[in-house]
Amino acid sequence: MPLGSGLNISRASVERSSVRLRKLLEMSLLWAAQRALQWQQRHDNSLGVRGRSRQWHGNLERSRKDGTIAAASRVARGARGRRTATQ
Repeated sequence: MPLGSGLNISRASVERSSVRLRKLLEMSLLWAAQRALQWQQRHDNSLGVRGRSRQWHGNLERSRKDGTIAAASRVARGARGRRTATQ
């Protein structure tokens, strides 16, 4: 039984609709891939930030044992707080 027989559909219109469907599918796949890439990049960034913050905390713990760098970081934190207050 040929495609579209009895429904009075020409072969050209069937091909046209299939092309339209294929374009739609390609667009949706492209969109999904872009969204996945964006999400993955955002996820990588957040993981990187988390790793960096863990490293920073490790440095603070180490400096607390020294006592020297801890005071410097405390001073820097105070200066940062004042700067945000004046703005």
